[in-house]
Amino acid sequence: MDSQNQYYLIFVRICLFVIIIGMFTMDSFHILANQGILALTGFALLYFLLNIRNFSVFLVEKRFSVFILIFITFIISLLKTNPENQKYAALQFELHYQFLALPFLFAVLPPFPKKLYYDTFFLFLLIVFVCSVGSTAIYFQNKEYFDWAYGKSHLIPTPINHVRYSLMVTFAIFVSFYLLVKNYFNDLFFKFLNIAILIFLIFYQHLLAVRSGLVAFYAVLLLIIFYSITSKNFKNGILVFLGAIALITISFFSLDTLRNKWGYTMYDWNLSDIKDKANHYSIGKRLVSQQVTFELFRDHPIFGVGEGNLEAEVRKGYEKNFSYVEPANRLSPHNQYLRTLAATGILGFIIFMCCFYFPLFSGKNYKSKILLSIYIITSVSFLFEDTLETKAGLTFTFFFIMFCLHYTKAIRSDRDLIHDLEKRQS
Repeated sequence: MDSQNQYYLIFVRICLFVIIIGMFTMDSFHILANQGILALTGFALLYFLLNIRNFSVFLVEKRFSVFILIFITFIISLLKTNPENQKYAALQFELHYQFLALPFLFAVLPPFPKKLYYDTFFLFLLIVFVCSVGSTAIYFQNKEYFDWAYGKSHLIPTPINHVRYSLMVTFAIFVSFYLLVKNYFNDLFFKFLNIAILIFLIFYQHLLAVRSGLVAFYAVLLLIIFYSITSKNFKNGILVFLGAIALITISFFSLDTLRNKWGYTMYDWNLSDIKDKANHYSIGKRLVSQQVTFELFRDHPIFGVGEGNLEAEVRKGYEKNFSYVEPANRLSPHNQYLRTLAATGILGFIIFMCCFYFPLFSGKNYKSKILLSIYIITSVSFLFEDTLETKAGLTFTFFFIMFCLHYTKAIRSDRDLIHDLEKRQS
């Protein structure tokens, strides 16, 4: 039995590591993460058939099964697809299968040893660190060019889309802090190495200067301050708050990329209401895309236009109301909440919101800081991007939400075991 358990954990570890590595190869080898998910799902199905064979497990594991309701809503919405949009609908189905696969496998598989969770988090942290070092090296080799380019909305190269990557950096910063708090590093050298990684990633996040990532970073920082104050640790809360103010000030005056990005953002914002500028500046493009999306929701408020029809309807919306925007500058809906409203209507939106956020509040899971952090990062990204409509965004956010939920399952199992032992002893 011990031998079987050992092989089981080795296979799970390999699959988890493949998924993590695959997150960073989405632009060059996007099937790697999918292969890891499919392999782990197949193993979970085999485990279910051999050991469980009772579908009531999904009634018990509500924090996972509610996501399948989102998938069902998505499928129902796809049924509205017009014949000419079938190809786009098929691509959407291929993208969103994770809403079925990941909840199933994490609901079925038993809790992992805590070290496996920590090892997976550490692998993610290590890859983000290595990629960020490489990105920083590229910047300093071409500093003058990139300092100028940041005033033109160009960025330092990143392994995947810069917005998604900046969110990963924010989560990696919190993971580094979390592993320190959990005493994952026994050796003093590795503790100092992790602290060095933590400091470097905070520096890199400000050097990269992606708006979504920075907003998510300071949102998580506010979470830390809030927890410090509510736990009556006022001293730490005040220190973190003052540290955040100092960090913003020092970064702004010492990093040319951040200062130039701020200048560009202010210039972009001031011009965002001028029609011609929607063809040249990112904020203007995003605001127009959101207006197009909102118009679609207003015209189809109850059931939406349908997931499979959304792309075509967005194109029609541009032609009808924003024809001055050139085709190359017509963005997809850059807001996940608005996109869901337009695609599935108010009914689908309510189902999405209730099911997506239910696991965070079920069983007081919001007390899990690692789970709450990924939810905050994801929610912030939803305001600026249609995060769940890209392979990198969906895989990163949804995998780590499921993984952190499974981690809370392991913690709860440990607590139940301790409680049972205490009862027997008494």
